[in-house]
Amino acid sequence: MRRLLIEIVIIAAVIALAWNTPFKDSTAQMYKNITNWFDSLAR
Repeated sequence: MRRLLIEIVIIAAVIALAWNTPFKDSTAQMYKNITNWFDSLAR
């Protein structure tokens, strides 16, 4: 029962994240943020 609840929450989170912005745009934004973070560590 707990596993089903966790799966529903994960699916709802993915749908909520993709609702306003397409998944392609959000992954590009995450990639940009991660790259900037690694660049700031190298300085």
